[in-house]
Amino acid sequence: MDTFNLRFYNLISISAPGLPGGFRRKVKEKLNHFVLEPADSLIEPPDILLSPMVEKPVLDDFSEHVNHIYGFSQVNYLEREVICFFHRGEPEICLFFKNAGTLELHYRASSRDRAVGFFWGLLLFCCHLMLKLKNCLLCHGGVVERDGKALVLSGHRGIGKTPLLLSLLRRGFNYISDDKFILSPGKVSMVETKVFINQYHFKVLPWLDQYIDAEMKTIMPLPVRQMIHKAVGRIWPASLPSRVYCYLNPGMQIDLTEEIFGTGVVKQAEPVLWVLLQGGLHSRFKMLTRSQGVDKLALLQKLFFGYRFELETALLVSGDSRPSSMRRILEDNLPPDTKFLLAPPPDKRTMDSVCERILSHWS
Repeated sequence: MDTFNLRFYNLISISAPGLPGGFRRKVKEKLNHFVLEPADSLIEPPDILLSPMVEKPVLDDFSEHVNHIYGFSQVNYLEREVICFFHRGEPEICLFFKNAGTLELHYRASSRDRAVGFFWGLLLFCCHLMLKLKNCLLCHGGVVERDGKALVLSGHRGIGKTPLLLSLLRRGFNYISDDKFILSPGKVSMVETKVFINQYHFKVLPWLDQYIDAEMKTIMPLPVRQMIHKAVGRIWPASLPSRVYCYLNPGMQIDLTEEIFGTGVVKQAEPVLWVLLQGGLHSRFKMLTRSQGVDKLALLQKLFFGYRFELETALLVSGDSRPSSMRRILEDNLPPDTKFLLAPPPDKRTMDSVCERILSHWS
C-alpha cells in the first residue's frame, strides 16, 4: 500500500506508509482535506510517523502494575523505553520520540471499531502534543466567520456550543469549527468540516428540522430507549457513562461543505471575539480583561486534553523537548485586540436573546 501523507497548514506533517484500511478510512473521513496528493513518498522528517509494530513488546510484572495505574505502560521496544497501550494483555499501540523530534506511533493492525476509535484518539493526542511543541494549540470549541473575522465559542463539553453555533450559521456566518480547531499566530483554523447533531439539538432548536432531517437511524424505538435509560439510571444515579448515553441517544454527522444553511466553510480567520460560556451567570454577560480571558481559556484547554496529562508528561520526560505553558502559548498566538465575553449557556427559551447579545459585541 502507498504512503499516506497529511499536512496541517504547514504547521505539522504526518506520514503513514502502508496504513491499513480501517485506520486509513477513519483518518480520511475526519481529515480528508489535509491529505496530500499524490502521496508517493515519505515526508522527511515528518512530525508524526505512523507505522505497524515490528516486534511485540512484553508486558512484565512491573509494566502490568503501571498499566493498572495509568492505563498505559513503559516497556522496552526497539531497544528503547516507550509508552505502550495494551488491550486484553496484547500490545496495541506504542508511542515514543525518535531522532529529529519525530513522534512515532506504532500500531497493531485491527479492523475492530474499538481499535480504530482508540487509534484515532491517540492520533489526535499526537497532533495536540506536536502543535504544543511548535507553540500552537489544538483547541476545543466552535468557530464561525464573517468578513475574515472569527467568533469563537468556548466552554466545557455539553454546555451548548453546538446549538449556538448552528444559530449563528443560520444568521449568515460561515463555518470553521464545531469541536476542534487550531490556534496559531493571529488565526484560528479548521480541523473538521462535520458537525455532530443529536436529538437534543432538535429540542432546543425547533427550526432545525427545516434544514436537516430529524429522523435518525436508531438501534431501538424511543419508548424502549427511555425505559432502558430509566433503568440504568438506577445503576448510575449521578450520570450515565458516555458510551451508554451515546448508545441511548444516537446522533449523526452533518457535512457543512454541502452548505445546508446557505453559508460556506472557511479554513482560517482572525479571532476578534472569544465567547466563554459558563453556567451560573443567571443571564448576565460580562466583558473580561485579556488577562482574565486568557486565564479561563488556559483552564478550558487543560480540561480538553486533561485526561491525557499523565501520557503527555511521560512522553516529554523521555524526550528532549519542552512546550511552553498553556497560558504562554495563548498569549503568543492571540491577536492583541481580541475581546473576551463571559456569557450564560443558552437553552430553548433564551437561544435567540443570547445570540443577539453576543452579536451586539461583535460589531
